[in-house]
Amino acid sequence: LRAVSLVRAVFHDLSVRGVVFSDCLFEMAVFPQAQLAGVRTEGCYFAGARFSGATDEPDILGAMAKDDAVALADAAAARPLPPALTAGGGPRLVTACLDAALFSRDVARRRRAMLAGNKRRAAWARRRLGEAGAAFLDMLPGLIEAGFSRDAADEPSPAPAGRVAGFYPDLPTMRLLERHFRRPMAALADAAQDPLPVEAVYTIGSVGTVAQGAESDLDVWVCLGPGWERHPGKEAFAAKLEAASRAAMREAGLEIHFFCMSVQDVRDNVFGYSADEGYGSAQGRLLKEEFYRTALVVGGKKPAWWCVAPGIAQEGYAKALAAMARVAPEAAADSLDFGCLQPIAGDEYFGASLWMIVKSLTSPFKSIIKFGLLEKYAAHPGEPPPLCDTLKAHIFANQGGLWRCDPYALLFREVTRHYQESGRAGAVELLRQAFLQKTGFDPCEEYASRSGETLLDHYFPYAPPAGRGCPPPPKRESQPDEDGFAQVQALGESIASYFLRAYERLKDRSKELASGGGLTERDQTMLSRRISASFGRKVGKIMRMPFVRPGRELFASLEFAYEEIAPREKGFVVRAEPAGADRKTRRRETVRQDASLPRLCAWLVANEIYHPGMHLMAATLPAPLTLPDVAAALEAVHQTFPVKDTFAPPLSLGLSRERITAALCLVNLLAPREERRTTSVDALYATSWGELYHLERTKDLDVFDGSPSLFLNETTGLGLDHDLRLTLHAPAKSQCPTAREMRH
Repeated sequence: LRAVSLVRAVFHDLSVRGVVFSDCLFEMAVFPQAQLAGVRTEGCYFAGARFSGATDEPDILGAMAKDDAVALADAAAARPLPPALTAGGGPRLVTACLDAALFSRDVARRRRAMLAGNKRRAAWARRRLGEAGAAFLDMLPGLIEAGFSRDAADEPSPAPAGRVAGFYPDLPTMRLLERHFRRPMAALADAAQDPLPVEAVYTIGSVGTVAQGAESDLDVWVCLGPGWERHPGKEAFAAKLEAASRAAMREAGLEIHFFCMSVQDVRDNVFGYSADEGYGSAQGRLLKEEFYRTALVVGGKKPAWWCVAPGIAQEGYAKALAAMARVAPEAAADSLDFGCLQPIAGDEYFGASLWMIVKSLTSPFKSIIKFGLLEKYAAHPGEPPPLCDTLKAHIFANQGGLWRCDPYALLFREVTRHYQESGRAGAVELLRQAFLQKTGFDPCEEYASRSGETLLDHYFPYAPPAGRGCPPPPKRESQPDEDGFAQVQALGESIASYFLRAYERLKDRSKELASGGGLTERDQTMLSRRISASFGRKVGKIMRMPFVRPGRELFASLEFAYEEIAPREKGFVVRAEPAGADRKTRRRETVRQDASLPRLCAWLVANEIYHPGMHLMAATLPAPLTLPDVAAALEAVHQTFPVKDTFAPPLSLGLSRERITAALCLVNLLAPREERRTTSVDALYATSWGELYHLERTKDLDVFDGSPSLFLNETTGLGLDHDLRLTLHAPAKSQCPTAREMRH
């Protein structure tokens, strides 16, 4: 309903499901015993409105709270208690009733505050996702419930349905689902037969925070209800979710990861990730803290943790939930008990730090801040409250401001404060860089982003208080150009230095806390091999820049040249032209030089500097090499070695012997094109441990002509994966056997 006046309206026993009230007037309206499920309000006016009944819309709950406050004020001026309640057991009865009423009021107030924060974050998430991405966020519970699965252009096929507790889609969401499945609403509703019980759907991480960016993915937790393990369609249900992920990527460029787990799994810190993720012990507790701090409720029940006081211990938590079931049954029925947050044991910080380093390889800027939080906890074990409790305390106390109410900004503030108090200026500056890279907002520049966007238009109701806010790093007197490639490389080295130093500090602190490390032998093997693959130097290995990737926005073009790279030594040099700069002021930077062109191409691909479609140029090249030859070689390397598959294989593969998983053999790249023999082979090969190597051979190539796979096996001494992807490449005009075979 849009722009509807309900002034002084009275509705008895109203039951509404899945309705959006936009810009409506509820002034002096009365809704006794209303059931408002799946109701959302936007820009409505509630002065003097009176509601009673069950709902999870914070604006309506706010109107209820004001009505209760007026009623309580009227009751305070009423006549004194009768004598029966002032003598004997009367005072105890009055005290018990007041305790129950005040506890119920506290539960309602806490729940309302958290629901309001959830609504604000959901609005921010939609804004950051854009129209297509926001549509998938709104459809998530409907995609889970639907008895259909749709992949690519195929017609929807039957799939196991789900039933998300308390979810009733509104009309805009139903229209989105109709368009996605190409089915009318009635067909969508009728398809849900024998559904899997789904208690709640959450996102976890940066969604709905200042850290959410254009490339942020959605980690979606699907909390399944009792009996899902025995449901015959659970595998097909998981396949349906994977199809929804592919559809989101295909239609909106949105990466979605679904993780199915039970409520008991979350309570036990088992989060539905693969065994490679290592989420047990300290990592599990850290992830539980992150869940409570960043969870965005998309559909279903809310965490019971929302309704209890911050910093409560296990015994108090259990008593609070029992009391909530007695005095606030509606809130209890809409809540899930995921357990009380447990402190991290002193001997677990070292193991957690190793896992954090491995995770940082794919998300360095996020991991810098998380690593800092780990250091903060380790410095004072058991003393600082978990960050999720700090956030909840700010929300309950109505203390606004980006640095108090945003889960990611609060994390940055607390870690920055810890490093400032420890006198680690370098770490503070690196945190600033990490926050800028992750969010686009410089904490030294108030709220303006690099793109000119400001946060105040969204966080205005939560404007920073006049008192202490975030203690951002002091502004630097000079602001060097942070966009050049040299600065990117320097930042990578700084990040590597930070992690190594922080790792040493945590290792020493863990020893002080009677460390056992918290790691199994299996974990130690997997982690050590992945860290070695990322940082260890070996003969022929293609090294990646530590932690940073320039991205598509840094360079507009690459220029190749063949010139002197050392005294009496010629080689290949690649220079890059910065993107975005005025063509008159653009200055090419030397990015890399190497005596081997295949090795140079592999380095450009491995470090994600080259991407398909990039403009390529050539200054001077040795005959018979041409620019199309260089472009074809680059594309062959890019096609053969996808970055994620090559450098981030499953950690569990590190427990097995190293094998070659993909290989590219470039033949006669610099030989005369009329040469009919194989005179040179440049082999690039990736291994199951996440490394990429180069080797060059110009002699004894008969084995290669007979069997390239046998050549790889004998030359490297490594076994070949049974799913080996082997590609052969030769220049277009070459007459060598490989080129002739390719043309046929």
